[in-house]
Amino acid sequence: MSFLAAARARVAGTPTEVELHETALLLGVVSITAGLVHAVVVPDHAGEGLAHGAFFVAAAAFQLGWAAALLGRVAVRATLRVGIAGNLAIVAVWALSRTVGVPVGPDAWTPEAVGALDLLATYDELLLAAGSALLLAGTDAWRLKVVRGMALVLAVATLTALFGGAGHHHG
Repeated sequence: MSFLAAARARVAGTPTEVELHETALLLGVVSITAGLVHAVVVPDHAGEGLAHGAFFVAAAAFQLGWAAALLGRVAVRATLRVGIAGNLAIVAVWALSRTVGVPVGPDAWTPEAVGALDLLATYDELLLAAGSALLLAGTDAWRLKVVRGMALVLAVATLTALFGGAGHHHG
């Protein structure tokens, strides 16, 4: 039996309430970090036009509000569903902006370069969607442990990039 298989066998059972709560807590933290990234870049994007600025304000408000709802345990299953849809929508806009460009603004249909900060925020959003889906599905303790570990790493990496000067640049 491989090391990974042995480790999974030890924790593959039904998650405890503490594990479920810790997972939700860490997903809330990751949502806050993604929301902070979007809030910090609002001034840069507002200069590109109302639609760009409004998108980043809305993304930040959504992610910060979603974290508050999840951490406050407000309609948890519905909150998880909204988190999946909202974060995947943000990822879709990011993918569009990096492949063919968005259809509005002075640089319409011009792809943007991928930067460290926006890539980390996108990883945050993908983890939020996946972690929320796993919580909804009632997954095993092993998968939630992996989500918690990834959440810790992504939160630290995103905050380090955000406050450590990785910056946000347009190509």
